[in-house]
Amino acid sequence: MNNFSQFHGLITHYKIGALCMNIIEHELKRYDLWQDELEKKSKAYILYAVSLSVSAQPVALYLLLNLAEDTRTELKMRNKNIVHLLVKTMDRDNEELLVLVVSFLKKLSIFLENKNDMAEIDTVEKLARLVPCEHEDLLNVTLRLLLNLSFDTGLRNKMVQVGLLPKLTALLELDLLSSDCAVWELVLESLILRWLWFYSDVYESSDLRECWLCMQRSWLLRLQVRTVEVKRCSESHKQIVMCILYHISMDDRSKSMFAYTDCIPQLMKMVFEHGEERIDSELISFCINLAANKRNAHIICEGNGLKMLMKRALKFKDPLLMKMIRNISQHDGPLKQLFVDYVGDLAAQIGLDEDEEFVIECLGTLANLNIPDLDWELLLREYNLVPYLKDHLKPGSAEDDLILEVVIMIGTVSMDDSCAVMLAKSGIIPALIELLNAQQEDDEFVCQIVYVFYQMVFHQATRDVIIKDT
Repeated sequence: MNNFSQFHGLITHYKIGALCMNIIEHELKRYDLWQDELEKKSKAYILYAVSLSVSAQPVALYLLLNLAEDTRTELKMRNKNIVHLLVKTMDRDNEELLVLVVSFLKKLSIFLENKNDMAEIDTVEKLARLVPCEHEDLLNVTLRLLLNLSFDTGLRNKMVQVGLLPKLTALLELDLLSSDCAVWELVLESLILRWLWFYSDVYESSDLRECWLCMQRSWLLRLQVRTVEVKRCSESHKQIVMCILYHISMDDRSKSMFAYTDCIPQLMKMVFEHGEERIDSELISFCINLAANKRNAHIICEGNGLKMLMKRALKFKDPLLMKMIRNISQHDGPLKQLFVDYVGDLAAQIGLDEDEEFVIECLGTLANLNIPDLDWELLLREYNLVPYLKDHLKPGSAEDDLILEVVIMIGTVSMDDSCAVMLAKSGIIPALIELLNAQQEDDEFVCQIVYVFYQMVFHQATRDVIIKDT
């Protein structure tokens, strides 16, 4: 009856849900008591009683799960401490029972109050025990519950503390097809059929031969269906794992932990395997977060990593991939020197015909390259960038994000004496003052424009222009 919502009112009226919760609570207490007795003395009848206790709980839990479709009923369950009871039940080893319990927790976790209840007890620690597992449904629902919990900063940190990071990373490269029991059973069945063919008189009878061919076709069909199911399941797991890892990578303290796993080489492989297709948003967003950490950026650039990223970004004009490259360029030290070979390629992308988001990332990458030995004057002249920079300092000439990147770029090139003189002669300083007046309420604009003036006063020529002509 509980499968049909029409009967839920009747079930609730007779307080069957409350009785089920009392049964579950009683069973948990009895289970704990029997476990204590087992530690003292091993009795066969106690083991039998424990097995009966386990078989009684799924019925009550399934009824409560169906009743929880009504949020008012779910609130009553929370008031009776349903979350604590479910988490305590996760100590069992019955996989079917665990699927039901974790599914129930996943449904409850979408509400803040229930999520807070889970944070107060060792929910994440018990979920970590289930990753990885051979039961596909249990693994899938466990990952989905972890995804719901990963929106909470404290729970994300707890996931790292209990060692979930290397386990989740391993799932990215796990080939479920090679470890699936059903697939291997079908392969074994095929070998038996072939053995029967070669070592029996099947080939002498046309009827038997036709029967054997039908069995072969049936086996092939079942193998294909199972292979598709496993691959779909594997892709589903990877997608959920990617989202969980993305949430973990949002925390600066957790970013560095990825350097001690095989996650980054696996991600780079996935990026380059996309071919002509645009990279999945979850994957590239995850990579962008990781590139913000210096140790991770070093691993990304190992070998031809940066060269291949730059080649793909310039070929497909991908702004998100260029954002990842921009994050790499912000780190001081040897990483900035790697970009010297690509300065010309980046400057060539700055123009009126390019996608604005892509240009913003290219400008931001160039602005990060505060390398003393870089000949900025030659770069500005060769690619005729001064008119572009000046035109985009006018208020309203473009989106604020692009104008801000232009200001930051001017601040970087102003470190060079000859570049500062070139910019001063082009009339950029009055344009900056006009922009400062227009954006005086925006702290970021004010800070970056003042920084440009700070750089220019170091040079005699620009210092005189600022003092006398403005």
